[in-house]
Amino acid sequence: MVCETGAAEDVFGKDEELSSHFDILRQTRYGVAYVTVLRVKNEEGEILK
Repeated sequence: MVCETGAAEDVFGKDEELSSHFDILRQTRYGVAYVTVLRVKNEEGEILK
């Protein structure tokens, strides 16, 4: 999944439960926007391929 935000720390909005379902693969700043590439984890917290 790709997500665009205005700040690096805004990806999950400080939601710990939501962040536990994703692994951040890469985050890059483009001007004032941050683009974050995420990968979904399964219910056991393992990264899905």
